[in-house]
Amino acid sequence: MAARQNGLARLLDAIVMDDAEAVRMVRDAPELARLVVEEECFIETIAHALYAGDTALHFAAAAVKPVVVEALLRAGANPNAANRRGALALHYACDPRPVSALVWSAGAQRKAIELLLDAGSRIDQAEKSGASRLHRAVRARSPVAVKCLLERGADVNASHGKSRTTPLHLALHATGASGTKGAHAEQQAIVDLLLDGGADSRARDARGKAAPLPRRKPR
Repeated sequence: MAARQNGLARLLDAIVMDDAEAVRMVRDAPELARLVVEEECFIETIAHALYAGDTALHFAAAAVKPVVVEALLRAGANPNAANRRGALALHYACDPRPVSALVWSAGAQRKAIELLLDAGSRIDQAEKSGASRLHRAVRARSPVAVKCLLERGADVNASHGKSRTTPLHLALHATGASGTKGAHAEQQAIVDLLLDGGADSRARDARGKAAPLPRRKPR
């Protein structure tokens, strides 16, 4: 067991440091694609927590490494493997923040999301807290992720657990998420994408409040 966890730890290090080495490791030892994290930790290099049940696929998605995501899927990684919080790798692929200097690339994020969806990841399955992939992308203020999910059929009016907030509710309020401060242009782009995608501005959350819709700029 310890040897397998050590192998997974080395793979996670390689995912951060060297895509080619990570791909080689997965090719030579495909069983690494099916191992799960046992000890929870926060990875500073990608500003993302790992939880029990996470896999290398979760990590590669959070690190925005589509080349590694593809290698892991080819090796048999389960795109619908859930951690103890019910999050799949696709949730993690929606988390990187455009305004963060740590890890983000528009093309890489879109590619990682598309690879996971093409592999059969369930687009609207919520994690245990109630957040859908689209909620996570909105919270991260990532227009690229929001656009990609909407294009692939994500529910634009998905309800977030007991709060019943929709992606539009979330887009119109400050989320307090780290790495999103000052993302005003991204926020406006997301609001426009959601409205263009059919978001219901009259939908009410658990407190009976509708989204405080701002005046849209003419295009």
